Amino acid sequence: LDSTPELLESFGLDDSYLNYDVQYRFNAGDATVTGFDASYRQGLTFLPQWARGVDVFYNVTTQRLQGTTLADFNNFVRRNDNYGVTLSRPKFTLRVKVNDRGRQRTGIVTGANVAPGAYRYQAPKRMLDIDFEYRLRRGLSLFVAGRNVTNVPSTHQEVYGDGTPEYARTASYWEHGVNYVMGVKGSF
Repeated sequence: LDSTPELLESFGLDDSYLNYDVQYRFNAGDATVTGFDASYRQGLTFLPQWARGVDVFYNVTTQRLQGTTLADFNNFVRRNDNYGVTLSRPKFTLRVKVNDRGRQRTGIVTGANVAPGAYRYQAPKRMLDIDFEYRLRRGLSLFVAGRNVTNVPSTHQEVYGDGTPEYARTASYWEHGVNYVMGVKGSF
């Protein structure tokens, strides 16, 4: 938009910006996002002495999108779950974490041979991470962190609309492999 004194004033800007083009976004339409977010962490202190030091956690985010401007919500994920367990001992700590991410709509797709109302989606995925730390002495430890240890495809994109058969939905599929980081941690 061409800047006008009235527009600049609405943004709290002075007349020195009159020769600039102004670009901005605003909320419009009647789309509504409702949802639920919960988190729980528990130390399993009721276990026998030999099994003490176990903690579990779980958190979930779930959302629902309604209204007439649904196409404006790129990168919308309906559900995301994270859960895991930690085992802590005087000499080591082991963590196992899972991220269970739902389907993510990333944008509308148009063109020849594309079904009407087709969108591009990031397919759902479940990734497993494992961290291990061994304490050599106070302030010095060795660690290894494994990301995506089950080698789930990092990017599995689908394109589909009403009537697209299941076998025709995959648009791209990328595997980035498992990522390990090893090192020494210390405070001196």
